[in-house]
Amino acid sequence: MSNKRGIHNYFGVSESRVAPVAAHFTQQSGQAIAVCATYGKARRLAEDMAFFTDKRIYVLPEDEQNFLRYEAKSRTEISSYLTALAALEEGQDCIVIAPVTAALKPLIPPDEFCALAFDVAMGQELAPEEAAGRLSAMGYERVSAVEAMGQFGIRGGIIDIFPMNREHPVRIELFDTEIDSVRSFDPLTQRSVKNETSVRIWPASLLVQKEELFRGASQKIHRSYTAQAKKLSGDEAQRLLARRDQLEEALATGTQRSVLERYLPYFYKELAHLWDYADSEDCVVMFDDPDRLEEALEAYAKEAAEDFKVLLERGECVPAEGRQILTKNDLYGMYRGQNCACFFTPFQKRIRGVETLDTLEGIASRQAPVFNGRMDLLESELRRSVKQGYQVTIACSSLERCNNMEEFLDRAGLAGKVEVRQGTVSSGMDYPDAKRMILSDGDIFLHTKKKRKRAKSKNARPIKAFTDIRQGDYVVHENHGIGRFLGVEELTVQGIRKDYLKIKYAGEDLLYVPVEQMDIVQKYVGADGTVPKINRLSGSDWKKTKEKAQAAIENMAGELLELTAQRQLQKGYAFGPDTQWQKEFEDMFPYEETADQLRCTAEIKKDMERDVAMDRLLCGDVGYGK
Repeated sequence: MSNKRGIHNYFGVSESRVAPVAAHFTQQSGQAIAVCATYGKARRLAEDMAFFTDKRIYVLPEDEQNFLRYEAKSRTEISSYLTALAALEEGQDCIVIAPVTAALKPLIPPDEFCALAFDVAMGQELAPEEAAGRLSAMGYERVSAVEAMGQFGIRGGIIDIFPMNREHPVRIELFDTEIDSVRSFDPLTQRSVKNETSVRIWPASLLVQKEELFRGASQKIHRSYTAQAKKLSGDEAQRLLARRDQLEEALATGTQRSVLERYLPYFYKELAHLWDYADSEDCVVMFDDPDRLEEALEAYAKEAAEDFKVLLERGECVPAEGRQILTKNDLYGMYRGQNCACFFTPFQKRIRGVETLDTLEGIASRQAPVFNGRMDLLESELRRSVKQGYQVTIACSSLERCNNMEEFLDRAGLAGKVEVRQGTVSSGMDYPDAKRMILSDGDIFLHTKKKRKRAKSKNARPIKAFTDIRQGDYVVHENHGIGRFLGVEELTVQGIRKDYLKIKYAGEDLLYVPVEQMDIVQKYVGADGTVPKINRLSGSDWKKTKEKAQAAIENMAGELLELTAQRQLQKGYAFGPDTQWQKEFEDMFPYEETADQLRCTAEIKKDMERDVAMDRLLCGDVGYGK
């Protein structure tokens, strides 16, 4: 296999069996882009490829071609794009995996994206207000206290910036205009996380603000919408003119960037795409099953066209904007626009949109056997494979499973003949010609241990759009607690009009949260009919609750000490140590235990093996392995 210039088709691989082949190509190139049919496929490919390569992998979200909704996008979604684009522009050896809609998403030219990016380093000169102007043009929001990505704040000689591609915000301390220190910090505790020598600040928006650019776009929108309104009458004409005014206001104030991103043709004659940000000389672009890519794009285009027709009839857009709907021709253009394009297909067949191939090569592959907990069958298969000269690797999703598998191989006399590695693959794979087999512990033990993501609040769930909450719903703000959602209100702050979530707290307290920050507000989820206690914005409810709990604990301490002493004097039943059956039973637990869960399990087992009555309380959230 080669990743030389040209168009290459490798057939015979599909699903998880694409991952090691794709990883092989990424090892031969600096940067790589992989295109999948859906976001789910992109996530699975990323998880599988992580087992075969050490390169950093970025996954882009699916792009919903919904440029006509006048509302903000999730910060997390925007961050995914900006982080990947910054990595590609920096020349980082990385892999970007994208659904086909995200790969074809029109973007601003790379030189425009990079024009405003700047470095901050020790000893460098940086004027606060000059930095403020630059950050605002890059899409950052100025706030009094930085809490979320895409924000910045200035207090005297301190500049806080939360870049979209970093886990923590950055604090820059100035001595007059000279940078005296640069460090990342925790926005909740304000404590330093790491001292930095330099940090590159990338845009916080997919559309950077330039006065002449925005003025030109405003003029084009005005002409286009005004001309179309003259062809309409009644409510349709009024709606279109109102839409024109909304867009012109957003352009004049520089707000609603996520909405304006959908109108890029008004800003630039030539638009870019994801691959334009990569190193054109050393980037391989891979396509997973082009038939599925085409099907996904056709379904997407059909739905978008139907929606566009309705909006056009209602007078909420102009006909020219329909050209932004992605089609198969965009997909075929992406095929032809690469220096090195690799197609992975399950069968040998003609790829639509590709006239000639530089390489056509078959790869024999098949799914590895599934054992469903039958260790005797696993042992037989491993012996057969080793005898035939196979190189066999077993992917175990936890260190504990690695240890148990190595013990199993030792008992079977296969130690040193079969490799055991920590990691996950979605399913096992077998390459007969290459005599290479990778087994997944999920196919051996019925389940793969999965890491669970803890929700920020057990009584809350994320809000993805305004339609997720209704007026009167209880919501949870990360920093201010429980309040009641009153609706979306448009406010003018420092001369800028924006939409805000209006939340009422106890008394007359009101909190206005910019819609760009709606990811830090979650919907309250409690028992049916239960009305939660609403917090005060500046109250001490939490402090008083803790003080009451502390007093109650002190009152109970004496009783608990006396009861514990009595129980220690009683003789209990001592259980025996774990057997191999117990270990195999535990291996069937489908999730990877956290460090705390493993510690608690070990302590409880230790107590059970003593002849003293166990006195232990195990606490944890619902569904976390108690």
